Amino acid sequence: MAQPEFCAEQIRQLEAYQADIKDYHLELPTITFDKSYLLADPAFDLHLDFHGHAHTAGDIFVLCPQRRALATGDASHCWLPNIADGYPRLWPKTLDEVAQADFKYLLGGHGPMQTDRTIMTCQRNYIEELVETVEAGKRAGMTLDGMKQRLTVASLKSLQSNNYAAFLAKNLADGNTHFGPMPPLQNDVNDNIRDAYNNLDRA
Repeated sequence: MAQPEFCAEQIRQLEAYQADIKDYHLELPTITFDKSYLLADPAFDLHLDFHGHAHTAGDIFVLCPQRRALATGDASHCWLPNIADGYPRLWPKTLDEVAQADFKYLLGGHGPMQTDRTIMTCQRNYIEELVETVEAGKRAGMTLDGMKQRLTVASLKSLQSNNYAAFLAKNLADGNTHFGPMPPLQNDVNDNIRDAYNNLDRA
């Protein structure tokens, strides 16, 4: 689909959605939980679990044991993480706990379904390396601009492991085919550096 047709279709869908929710009334939740909640269904069970802060303060992971499928939302996906509203120090530990679950299929917030823990582990290691390096730079008195010059896609070992950087670049391009060439991956890394720098002590 060419870009004008794509944009026209997006507008059509948004207008249809706006019409659908015209009479929508927000319903407040009637069920809350601290750690876990089971939604039992005749077809399969859904285990809703809180493992700690990651992309947000309230990330919930949904596990279907019968299908061995785990939905992670944006806490683990196939793009670079959004650390602007995240908890960079705590995020890797949360993913460590999630990785102990019995699942084969991982459905993240963006990108294709995964059939192992490779990308989750890559993202976890990237966040950890970024946090450790930014923290060390901050202690040494480095400026934010200095860190962006020093921390590059090529210099971050976690981005080179398992061809993670190439995987990310491909998925970002695949997910934005109607918006022209994607900017260099370094732009997103720079955003992550800035957000990790600002959110280091968020708890």
